[in-house]
Amino acid sequence: MQQGRSPWSDPAYERPKRPRNRRRAAVVAAALLTLLALGAALVVAAVRLDQEDRRGKERPPAPRAQLPSPEAGPYKKILNDDACALVPDGLPERLALHAAPKSGLESSGWVCEWSSTRTEGSVRTTRDAKIEISLAGPQSGEPGIAWATRRFAQQRDGARAPDRRFEVAEVEHGPVQDLTGVGHAAFTGYELSKGMGLGPTGTATAVARLDNAIVKAEYGGRTVRLDGLGLPDAGTARPVTDAAARRPATELLRAAVTALRSCRGCLS
Repeated sequence: MQQGRSPWSDPAYERPKRPRNRRRAAVVAAALLTLLALGAALVVAAVRLDQEDRRGKERPPAPRAQLPSPEAGPYKKILNDDACALVPDGLPERLALHAAPKSGLESSGWVCEWSSTRTEGSVRTTRDAKIEISLAGPQSGEPGIAWATRRFAQQRDGARAPDRRFEVAEVEHGPVQDLTGVGHAAFTGYELSKGMGLGPTGTATAVARLDNAIVKAEYGGRTVRLDGLGLPDAGTARPVTDAAARRPATELLRAAVTALRSCRGCLS
């Protein structure tokens, strides 16, 4: 090796040289593979989104809360002019109303009533129920819907009135609960009446407005033991509870509203 000459300048010590064009090709190929992989991932994601979107469009929409039906009234009469005809066969018996119903027409509207008493040994059970249908008439002096709306509000306010004490009775009220899917508006209430010398009686009320009609259902009663003379012992009286009274009252209300809604001949 010559003096002053770098050993790397000698051909025997020179580093092997890599072709530059091969290195560039490798870099370009790696970049292309990366881009292709990224593009494939984007395509797969787009396909999945499109499939999910199609499935969402093909899937039936989620059911919405049932809205009140359009105003169909005004109602001019009820089914067969008989409130009892609005109750399907078998329902009264299932609600422990073992007596025949009595129908009539009062100043407030069409009425159907049950008064059932059953004695087993020394225990007497009474169950009373009532359906009342009121329609706006010419004497109301205002449109039917407005009259029914105001009447419904009055009855709702009465159901949540404060407890009252009279000379011969004491009345306590349960909470007012709104009902859905019954007419255009509906609620239930409960009243516990403690009569002097009679013992307590529990009665639930369910009221609905359907167009210009007000439908009201009541259900209640008590159970009492009889003394040695066969007379009710007021101290043993047990009223129908709030929970036990609201369900039958609501069933009667739903049945009457359903029958009135399907009665096309009752409309003007």
